Amino acid sequence: MRLGQQYDPFYGLLDNYHLIYVMADESDVIGVRIHKRPDEVYFMPISVSKERGRKMFLDMINRANSLKNTPEFYNTFTSNCTNSIMKDTKVPAWQYYLDPRIILPGFSDRIAYQYGVLDQSYTREVVRQASHIRPTDFTDEDPDFYHKIRSNYYHKLKIEIEESRLLNK
Repeated sequence: MRLGQQYDPFYGLLDNYHLIYVMADESDVIGVRIHKRPDEVYFMPISVSKERGRKMFLDMINRANSLKNTPEFYNTFTSNCTNSIMKDTKVPAWQYYLDPRIILPGFSDRIAYQYGVLDQSYTREVVRQASHIRPTDFTDEDPDFYHKIRSNYYHKLKIEIEESRLLNK
């Protein structure tokens, strides 16, 4: 998006935004969203085989490189963040264009969980609670952000599991 431009799902249907891939580390992407903007942020590690993870990564790199020669527009239905990542799963083709969990990014964890992209050892609700990042969890300039964000997730996961055990007693 251009400086001052705000995302709108309707305008996302009208070739209003260029499709881009942002190459950044966690502190860049997450730090900006939790410390500079009032965004809700969730860090959800994917749970896929090494081969599948490598293929997903290479697909993203290849797609980003192809945009240099053949620019594309973002489209709310056909070319958004979720359907770009989920294309390598067993999601039926109709879901790419009609399932609100793919079209609306706030629901993408639901479809990622359903198709095994997120850890299936816990309920989706437990994973979601553990993955929520609060501005007080880190500073965006923390030199060990990469490790802290992961240890924070697993620490919260342990707390979520304990709390659900206590509630089920």
